[in-house]
Parts: sequence; structure tokens; C-alpha cells
Amino acid sequence: MRSVVLPLLMCVLMAGQLANAQTQVPLGDTPVDGMAYENDRAAQAAWRPMSDTAPVSIIQIDGRPALKLRCNFGGTQIDRASWDRTVRLDMSACRAIRFRILCRDSSPVSHFSIYLQSGAGWYTAQFAPSQSEGWNTIVINKEDTRMEGTPGGWAGIRTIRISAWRGKNEDTEFAIADMALVGGSAEICIVRSESAARGSPNEVESVCQFGQSMAANLRDLGLDYCLISDLDLTSQRIKDARLLILPHNPALTAAATEAIRSVLGNKGRLLAFYTLPAELTGATGIELGRHVSARSPEGVTRLPLCCGMVL
Repeated sequence: MRSVVLPLLMCVLMAGQLANAQTQVPLGDTPVDGMAYENDRAAQAAWRPMSDTAPVSIIQIDGRPALKLRCNFGGTQIDRASWDRTVRLDMSACRAIRFRILCRDSSPVSHFSIYLQSGAGWYTAQFAPSQSEGWNTIVINKEDTRMEGTPGGWAGIRTIRISAWRGKNEDTEFAIADMALVGGSAEICIVRSESAARGSPNEVESVCQFGQSMAANLRDLGLDYCLISDLDLTSQRIKDARLLILPHNPALTAAATEAIRSVLGNKGRLLAFYTLPAELTGATGIELGRHVSARSPEGVTRLPLCCGMVL
């Protein structure tokens, strides 16, 4: 798919004179939790353990304030060690969440996960430290998350959960520090159809997959971007957008449709793949036709790709 999408993206970006403008350093990070708590009690009030997980404590490592999180797998039956941090975060305009982790022995852990609670569901992704001797910087891009339940968008994140899943019946510990949001571009926006989790749950995997693929194409071009949920889409949030990309959007909310119309009316551009919501045919001037299947010659694979562009 990338062999088709990359030239197409360059065509659209050059037509709108966006390529040079977008090859920039992303916006600065926004701190979420610097872990500089006064004492263990304050840290434990902020980061609450689940079930029988051990409580957090504060620690200084190389002059950096951090939280120590103990995985008490020895002598317990817990599937994972997990801690919840209550927050009020608007992540609709950022590109990722970033933090540092140090784990000198991760062998008792099968994998680590981060969860971001919103609405009636969670955004979740796995991560792992690549080295044991020093700090690892973990960046969780929004497009790399999966949806559990029915999240309500990135504008209303109310809980951050860090989990270490049991791999062996042995204790270990790790530290986290410097949690922040990573800024993204307001000019190129990938619209992820998260409303599909409510009306078309069988589409959720495809929605995530194609949003992730589109973000990878933009990174290959050295372009900054922001992924935004269609649940968060408003005219105000995307007022500076010069290019909106619909990677696979089987449905859009009424508010999202109106927001996209406002961008198109303000000389914004639209790149839509696979299907175009019927509500946008009038605003784009693209009429939907019927799908025609074609037999592929033996040994030739056809890409299931169709797209529409509003330049």
C-alpha cells in the first residue's frame, strides 16, 4: 500500500504547498507528571495500586525524581501489577504521550502496557524497555493504540494506567519519570473513525490499522501530523488544518462532518481512502459509484485501494 500512498501524498502536499511548511520540529512537550512528589504518601495518593499490587514510592535516580513501582509476583496470584493515576487531560491535539522507564530486570514481566481511560473504554498500547542499564524513553503515538470498550475521544482522558504483566513468579521493580504529551502538527490531521466502536465494532481493527499505516507514511515523508478522533472533531479544533486525511472512515458523526465541511470551506484539502461518507459528497463534489470487482491475473495481487482528493 505504501508504494501507492506515498506518491499520492506528495502530490497532494505539493499541490497545497505543504511539504516545506511541515518539515519542522514538533511543538514542545507538555508535562503531565514530573514525579517530584514530596513524600511516599503524596505519590501513593496520586498513583493508586490495583487489587493486591504493592504501593508506589519515590526515588531519585541520577538526580531525576521518579516513582518506584514494585511488581510483587512472588507469593501472589495477581496477573499484573497496575497503578492508576487520575488526570484531566485533553490529548486531542497532541501526537503522543512520552515517559521514561528504567527496569534493571524485566525478566519476570511478560510485557508492559499503558491504558488511557476515556468515556466507556480505554486506549491501550504495549511497550518495553530496550536496555536495562539506563533510562529508556517510551513514546506512545496515538495511532499505535487500540481501543477497548467504547472510548469517548482523546479530549477527556481521565485515568492513566501503567501495568506490568506477570511473566514469572518472581519480584522485580521499575521506575518511571518525566511523563509528558508530545505536540503534533495542527496542519495535517489524520481523522480516526473511533465512532465505529459504537456503531460498527467489526470495523474497529481496520480503523486502527489504516490510521497507523497512514501515520507511518507521513513519518516516512518527514512530516509532522496529529491524529484526531472523529469523536473530538470540531471546527475550532481543526481550524488551522490545511489537510485532513480519512484513512478508513466507514462512518462520521454529524459534528465531525460539519467540522470537515468548515475546513473545506476555508481552502483546506481532503484525502479520503476506501470510502467517502455520503454526507461529504456535496461538499467535495465527489459522487460515489458502485464497487466493481475485477479478476486479477494469476500471480498478481490487486491493492484494495480507492481514494478521492479535494485539491
